[in-house]
Amino acid sequence: REAQGIDGRGCRRRWDRDELLNLVVRMIFAPGTPVVTSIGACSNSDYHVAGYEGKLETVPYSNNHEDPDANLAAAVAHDSPLMNFAVPNKPMGTWYSTSDVQSLIDTVPVGKRLVLDQAHVVFAAEPTAPPIDTSVPRVIRIRTFSKAHGMAGARIGYPIAHRDIITGINKIRLHFTVKRIAQIGGLALIHDHEHITDLAAKVARGRQEYCDLATRLQLPYVPSATNFISIDVRLGYRARALVQKLAKNSFFIRLPSAPRLDQCVRVTVGTSADRALFADALKDALDAAPA
Repeated sequence: REAQGIDGRGCRRRWDRDELLNLVVRMIFAPGTPVVTSIGACSNSDYHVAGYEGKLETVPYSNNHEDPDANLAAAVAHDSPLMNFAVPNKPMGTWYSTSDVQSLIDTVPVGKRLVLDQAHVVFAAEPTAPPIDTSVPRVIRIRTFSKAHGMAGARIGYPIAHRDIITGINKIRLHFTVKRIAQIGGLALIHDHEHITDLAAKVARGRQEYCDLATRLQLPYVPSATNFISIDVRLGYRARALVQKLAKNSFFIRLPSAPRLDQCVRVTVGTSADRALFADALKDALDAAPA
């Protein structure tokens, strides 16, 4: 039953993660329906909400964190059937404790849905994922094989939700969108705990190297529970110049889009050799960036 993705009361099925977000949006609302999300959060579902003529109700970050209380208040105020929330968070890498996440789930009003994006949950050094209870219909957990499992090109992820929700998604999904080889790879990796534990430990070492690098360069950084670190270069235009300068030297880093978050650059943990090269390139780019 585990191999089939079924756990008795709930259900897990494999889809492309972006397709899954599209299906959840299609299933839950009609044009004009409000959907609550954090402004600046990396949520692919925002594109689908806009594409199906939904209305995004955005809530600002609080201290580099998505704000669960403000998001819940906005969902109630706008009578939104759907709220998106990521733990750990993108693009800042911040997280909440298991008890805080469970409190968020418990507080979602009856009849509403929380899409809990857990794409980076494997990397968290501290527990941030409460026990799964698929008898609770108000939460849809979304996970992916694109991060710790290294299958980004295979485009495969899965939801964990109440059986009725999975049944609803099945009614509108396209068939056979995930190739068999991706499913076989996903099933193999989800049981390969040794590989995931080892990879998470390597990522943690890489994160610490980036933290140490930022400290040497006298730059603040945001503690992270993901496979990346956000480094604060203090000014948005300086961050944009830094991204452009590094791109010319073949280093691709990300830049949050929302005000106040956009003074940070987001750097993914690479190999030890990559990190050494990046450390030199970052120092040179900072020297050339506007003061």
